[in-house]
Amino acid sequence: MKVQKYFAEALGTFLLTMTIFAATQYGGLTPLFIGIGLLVLMYTLGPISGGHFNPAVTIALLTRKKLKLQDGLAYILAQFLGAILGIFLFSYSITIDFSEFTKQTFNLYEFIGEIVGTFILLYGVITVVSKKDYSHLSGVIIGFSLMIGIMIAQGLGSMTILNPAIAIAFGNASWIYLVAPIIGGTAAVWTHRLINE
Repeated sequence: MKVQKYFAEALGTFLLTMTIFAATQYGGLTPLFIGIGLLVLMYTLGPISGGHFNPAVTIALLTRKKLKLQDGLAYILAQFLGAILGIFLFSYSITIDFSEFTKQTFNLYEFIGEIVGTFILLYGVITVVSKKDYSHLSGVIIGFSLMIGIMIAQGLGSMTILNPAIAIAFGNASWIYLVAPIIGGTAAVWTHRLINE
């Protein structure tokens, strides 16, 4: 369905935007991390929409008539919406001072970071599990998904655990680290089903 393609473009651009923001914190490694982030998105969302995630790509393909005008305009709108949401969420989170909060206090962006980070990890996992063609790349896709998920979660203020069992093992049984990964993982599995089926 066309709607699934548009949603994939919005989601991909959203995640790519957040990856770029997170990668800028790593100095000289920024291009590497952005490239790896795009690689993950191309494998996980690319088969649905073609993996444009960039209006320049869409417009270039429109000039070659590789895309219908209606689809191209919808892609561009989806890309802008995804990018704006990513910028808003990430930039807003890193400008708010949460220093007055303790570990027992609800930290919205810590919570969101765990959700988004686990979402990316699980989206990589469910993509590999669902596509037999990717079985030889399972380690690469899942490993890179975890890396990008950690980067984004860290940028949002999370401790980047992304795993309730490890949270307990580390002695950090804050409900954020027990509940948020379950929400993020479940959302990833159902989003994958929505886009692919």
